[in-house]
Amino acid sequence: MLLQDVAHASRVHLDIETNDIEAEAARLEGLGARRVERIRDWLVMEAPTGHRFCLVAPQRPTSTARTGRDAQRGAGRSSPATQR
Repeated sequence: MLLQDVAHASRVHLDIETNDIEAEAARLEGLGARRVERIRDWLVMEAPTGHRFCLVAPQRPTSTARTGRDAQRGAGRSSPATQR
């Protein structure tokens, strides 16, 4: 978990991972979002509702993603903490 100090009104702040920040920004602008500022390698955007969020490059290797059969196999399992 990452906690951030933000200069805008305190609300939920999402970081959205994308492989193409510019393409995603253009898509979101078409839906009414606007660019606020670029900070380092991420882009701060603002939704029409006023909520700010960032577009960022993927933060974790894709090899950790569970997809297909692996995700289906684990879907019905409970965690060790809930097993008695």
